Amino acid sequence: MVERELDLEWITLIKEAMSVGVTKDEILEYLHTNREERKVLVK
Repeated sequence: MVERELDLEWITLIKEAMSVGVTKDEILEYLHTNREERKVLVK
């Protein structure tokens, strides 16, 4: 149930970002960059 709630939160955030002009590619780049930064912080 918690995972579903998180998925819905992400969907809402992505829809809001796209509604103000953020592109799909920009969102994917942001998520990829943040994932790489998190890996560095964890190491």
